[in-house]
Amino acid sequence: MMTSKDHDRDAEQEARAGRYWMDVGTGGWDPRGRPSEVRLNRLLVIPASTVRREGAALAPDVYAAVIRERERFAG
Repeated sequence: MMTSKDHDRDAEQEARAGRYWMDVGTGGWDPRGRPSEVRLNRLLVIPASTVRREGAALAPDVYAAVIRERERFAG
């Protein structure tokens, strides 16, 4: 799950509510070029066969960093 809302300002409140975010920078997923974050403890699993097209993708090194960080919150 991605958002352009900045959760750094309210990180403690978000953590108390069980929401953890990681900055991933900017990319083609946001036409306005806003910095984005991914939610680490809410994983959306979508079968590849149901994806009709790719709007944008994280750079491989950023994706790998998200996966490593997400492992801290896997249940």
